[in-house]
Amino acid sequence: MGTLLFVGIGAALGSVSRYDITKFIGARTIPNFPLATLTINLVGAFCLGIIVRYLLHDSAWYLFLGTGFCGGFTTFSTMINEIIEFSLAKDIHVALVYLSFSLLGGILLFFGGFFI
Repeated sequence: MGTLLFVGIGAALGSVSRYDITKFIGARTIPNFPLATLTINLVGAFCLGIIVRYLLHDSAWYLFLGTGFCGGFTTFSTMINEIIEFSLAKDIHVALVYLSFSLLGGILLFFGGFFI
């Protein structure tokens, strides 16, 4: 039961944080590019790199911050939905740029967090 509680509380906090940041960034950027989702996923990848490096062996903190918070904070499904929406709107260039920044940026920032 403790494991579920750690993950659940972390996920709830991550999801609420994602919602607030999405609203904050979305109100201040151009409407035709999902900068909020990109920012959230890149920050989440960086944070997870730090968490994996320093907290992987502390299962309670890893479950709370890694599985819970980062899992609730980042959003792969929203990214995929946005890429599909760009593709269906025949805006393939934006879809590919967004996908590239998301994947390459996520990998680089994860390693940046891991080796910090």
